[in-house]
Amino acid sequence: MKRIYKEYGIRVTDESGSRIVRINKNVDMANFSVARETYNKTKDRYINKNEDITIELVGITLEGEIGNAIYSKTFVREVANEDKELLLETDEIVDNIKHSLELLIRKREYHTNMVCALNKKQDVILHNIENIGDMDDSIKLNTIKELEEVRKYRRFNKTEEKKLKTLDIVVDLGKVDELFRRVTLPIDTEGFRYLNEKELDDMKIIKEIRYNSEKDRIHKMEQIRKKYDKIVVDDAKNTIICYNKGYTNTNKN
Repeated sequence: MKRIYKEYGIRVTDESGSRIVRINKNVDMANFSVARETYNKTKDRYINKNEDITIELVGITLEGEIGNAIYSKTFVREVANEDKELLLETDEIVDNIKHSLELLIRKREYHTNMVCALNKKQDVILHNIENIGDMDDSIKLNTIKELEEVRKYRRFNKTEEKKLKTLDIVVDLGKVDELFRRVTLPIDTEGFRYLNEKELDDMKIIKEIRYNSEKDRIHKMEQIRKKYDKIVVDDAKNTIICYNKGYTNTNKN
């Protein structure tokens, strides 16, 4: 049975709870087309507000009961994800790179050797298959199964070998590994020092601005772009750092 509504209402649900929005008395909310238009206008007002909220067009019965939502739109606050990886220590990242490079070089040799060994094993099995007519059925089955396994394993090693050869052509693994071997951990930072408060003031590093979404970041950067020489986005802390030109002293204390 179709439910009969006396009129329609706009229900808003946000962090504070649910409520029926008060509509101007001149708006005929008993007319479905008018109510739907009002719902769309209400919905459009929240598109760029960046908050968690649900807008619904609901029916209201003769007894004043609120029915199910006829139309519904939910907006979710866009929170910029803090990139936690940017806060990893450089020493840890470099150590992982050194380990990965060493592993890649070991893999390059391993897969090449495995392809050679599996080629030989495959040749031996194929040679035995030439006399397959003289074999028992069980031996035939085991021989064919062994050949399938060898070919599958050979294909995997050959694919890995090709990938590593391609990688070696592009970046020269040996040279890159040699460069990273020169890095001693922990990395020496004695040649650098932090600026003191007076130097920071002289350089006019004056503002850090928080943002809570990608839209908010773009909007704020547009506002400050002409006021500062340098703008840096700290994705890890959702912060825009802006300052005018200064100097950097890399001499030891």
